[in-house]
Amino acid sequence: MRQAVERYRLLALMQAMRATRGSADAKPPVGSALRQDLYLLLEAHAVDVALMHALPGLAPALAALRADALEQRPPLDRLAPPLQTFERLVRTILATPTDLAIDPSGIFDALGVRRQIPALPATAAFARPRDTLAFVDTLLQAWPDADEAAARKGAWLWRDLWTGELRQPPSVTSIDQGPADESDTDRGVSRGARLDRR
Repeated sequence: MRQAVERYRLLALMQAMRATRGSADAKPPVGSALRQDLYLLLEAHAVDVALMHALPGLAPALAALRADALEQRPPLDRLAPPLQTFERLVRTILATPTDLAIDPSGIFDALGVRRQIPALPATAAFARPRDTLAFVDTLLQAWPDADEAAARKGAWLWRDLWTGELRQPPSVTSIDQGPADESDTDRGVSRGARLDRR
């Protein structure tokens, strides 16, 4: 029971950090599903790094969540070949402690793609969601068969409790009550009622 409460508390703190960062506001608009899912993935990692800097005491709980998420990832051989590259990136991120930099070059090297890709920083370099989005665009430039990947429809990322989802809050519709009835105002008529006491 205690473990479940701690897990719920951690998930709530992760959501609060996403809200504080404005993660949903910077989410790429509808278009490339690959760009959107890369952003969701890297923002999940950025939120973990930010939480570790703000609340170091969360380290054991956060490590346990990441380990559970890694264990529950779908088997690679059940994914379509284009999705396997993405899934390898997910697993590399989850398997690396948040205080270490992550070099995604090895993932692309295994596919014969030799390009210089900067490492995901172990510091709060993704201090703002737009920094995350800039790194996403850097990754996209090196992505195998980038044009075909960008045109692919459907999700790239298998979502879970760790990745979360980024949703814009519903728009608030103001209720226009309209102008007051001038005839009543001019006549000094009150719309209230008064009851005499017995």
